[in-house]
Amino acid sequence: MTIYEYFAHLEHMPRILAVEIFYAFHFICKYQGPGKQTRHSGEPYLDHLAEVGWEILQIRPDNAPINHHHNGDFIFYLDDEAEIAALLHDGIEDTKEITRELIIEGFSKGRGQVFGERVANIVSACSKLPIGKFHGDKIAQTEEAFCRWKDYCRKDWMALPVKVKDRLHNMRTLRGLNQERRSRIALQTMEVMVPYLESEAKQIVPAEYHSWLEKDTKEIGLIAAQFLPQRYKISISIVGSS
Repeated sequence: MTIYEYFAHLEHMPRILAVEIFYAFHFICKYQGPGKQTRHSGEPYLDHLAEVGWEILQIRPDNAPINHHHNGDFIFYLDDEAEIAALLHDGIEDTKEITRELIIEGFSKGRGQVFGERVANIVSACSKLPIGKFHGDKIAQTEEAFCRWKDYCRKDWMALPVKVKDRLHNMRTLRGLNQERRSRIALQTMEVMVPYLESEAKQIVPAEYHSWLEKDTKEIGLIAAQFLPQRYKISISIVGSS
């Protein structure tokens, strides 16, 4: 899903959501620093945001109609704030200028909120704190971020699909990273994220969305296993065949 393909669907969405989506991309472009136009995988940075946003739009409860268009409108099963948060999810982490407070203000300081506090909270929950706070220790940085995200998911489960869809796309583009980063991300995914999604996350996500969660968890685990020792591949193959 490219940014251009994503925008082609705006005409089918409710006008208020479409406007906020436009502002979200405008907001990211305004504060995007040098070198942030492409990801390590080589794809345009905005395409990653569009992919995560599009994946959020695809989440539907069990037995919901697959056709997303009804009388010209776009059927969106999750809260609008989840979509906007998905588009802004890297903002705090990847720029020095974007903060939780700035996301709340959006472009309307003094004239009401564009994105709002809930969107800012979800983005913040899905973001890592600066590496300097951990003296360069990436493992400690990741562990702290994961704990904050899990804690917030108990308050608002919409933060869970944003992070899961972000990780899913990251795993799909993992080959674009060097071997050290691939192994580190795959190991953290297999040992921390997948067990959480298979257990505690199911208690947070409403039952009618469990099929989506199980499908994404399986794909994330299968990809991660490709970059890890044989023992992980064996365990995942057993899960995948059940």
